[in-house]
Amino acid sequence: MALPTETQVTDSLRAVIDPELRQSVVELGMVRSIGINDDGRVDVVISLTTPGCPIRSQFEQAVVDNVGPLEGVT
Repeated sequence: MALPTETQVTDSLRAVIDPELRQSVVELGMVRSIGINDDGRVDVVISLTTPGCPIRSQFEQAVVDNVGPLEGVT
């Protein structure tokens, strides 16, 4: 099974939308890093707009929902 590429992960993150700003986390420059381990684990670091962001869990779930289905993600 092939691992996802950073480009594939970035493309999938374009569907993660900041509900207040109505733009993707990619367009807003909120994606700080993407790590892809040999076992298929993908780590994404997103800089939230405010400390203690009240919709943090929504962002986390949106990342899982959009990155999780990529081939090779475990």
